[in-house]
Amino acid sequence: MFTILASTLILNEGLGIKQLAGALLIFSGAIIVNIQSKKFSLKKGGLFALIAAMFFGFATSNDKFLLNSFQIYPYLSIAFIAPAILMGIIYPKKLRHIKSFLQKTVLIKIVLLCIVYGISEIAFYLALKTGNNSSQIASINLTGVIVTVLLAIIFLKERTHLVQKLLGAVVAFIELFLIS
Repeated sequence: MFTILASTLILNEGLGIKQLAGALLIFSGAIIVNIQSKKFSLKKGGLFALIAAMFFGFATSNDKFLLNSFQIYPYLSIAFIAPAILMGIIYPKKLRHIKSFLQKTVLIKIVLLCIVYGISEIAFYLALKTGNNSSQIASINLTGVIVTVLLAIIFLKERTHLVQKLLGAVVAFIELFLIS
């Protein structure tokens, strides 16, 4: 929702009625999957997630704007390396913990994570660069929440609220056709 707002304000993009309905239903599917009780409460973790979503939404619109002037691969390199360098400058004492990531068993998992995450980000940025509407791309990207939930059901055996999770996944999947 933050990407739609930012893209509308900054990039003068918008969604048609059909796409907006699809985006809202995908968003609803993600909420259905993640809702834990009938009472709404925003705990510390939820607040941080909301703040992250807001910044991610604005960052996605900013990325779309910048990708009009830059190539994807150099841009991605800077986008991923610069924050790491900045965090190292801000928190230099934390750098001593890097040793634990260099152990063979951990390093293999980190490398695998980097490869998978790198491929997903390349695909996302290619979609942003070649697509016409960052709001639409960000909304379609929400299906990642649904895939994550389904994979958690299968591999991590997270079976609580199973009907609710499956309902949310079905709603979001069906609405993909409205938004595209």
